[in-house]
Amino acid sequence: MVYEHTPQVHAQAFRAVHKSYKPSTITCVDPDDIIYIGCHTDPYTHINFILWSDIEQAFGEALFVRSRTILLPYLKGSDYRPLEPKRIAAVPDMVLDVVMGGELVALTKVAYPNKAQAQASQPNFLHIDYTLKAPLKMSKAVVAPKK
Repeated sequence: MVYEHTPQVHAQAFRAVHKSYKPSTITCVDPDDIIYIGCHTDPYTHINFILWSDIEQAFGEALFVRSRTILLPYLKGSDYRPLEPKRIAAVPDMVLDVVMGGELVALTKVAYPNKAQAQASQPNFLHIDYTLKAPLKMSKAVVAPKK
């Protein structure tokens, strides 16, 4: 049997969590909510990290990242200042919470007993007529006489 060598992809799993939710209230992770962002490896320390700009690209209103109740700070240099570009350490085999600011919007998922009912409930865009219609003719506006 021949095994093909495939390069290992380094990625960190993230999910968005609103700032109003306490870490203790979030118990399970929905796989559909996970976004993977590629990791980089520091050539000197060999620490895997994620660039903050990559997190901001995926999560526009990101405030900070946490692992359960632990804040993940920016990696710092020997002078204790955040490295540039800003980055956080990767935490293998964990889904990290990206704490989001902004307005809280409630989304609901509808559960259907079978696939046919789910497809039947979806709007059918094939029957929408997108053809241009003749422009409406405008009548002359009536202007009141000046007194």
